[in-house]
Amino acid sequence: MFESAIDAMSHATLQKLVGAPWDGCVRVAMGGNNSVAPIRRILKEYPSLRKVTFCLDNDAAGQKQCASYLAALREAGVPEDCLDARSVPCGKDWNEYLQHWRAVVRRHSELPTTETD
Repeated sequence: MFESAIDAMSHATLQKLVGAPWDGCVRVAMGGNNSVAPIRRILKEYPSLRKVTFCLDNDAAGQKQCASYLAALREAGVPEDCLDARSVPCGKDWNEYLQHWRAVVRRHSELPTTETD
């Protein structure tokens, strides 16, 4: 679960750049929706999904919203081992992290880039 579509796409791009399976999960952009109803609907429609990982912004608002989502899903009966939260390694959000990563790539050309893919 991501705050925005650009963060979800940035996460997929980062996974691909490091050689991880980028298409092995469902990424959902919450788009400002503060309700867990869409998450619960997705879990119901896709019973094969085993884990919900929140990858929200690394700011106070994002972390507060993440805690709220987790609490609401626990209250709705989603098991604890099915819930996770992942903070972006650096920067405000996944798109900023991707931009930082690409800047490092440009300085160290031996790292992979999307331009050659």
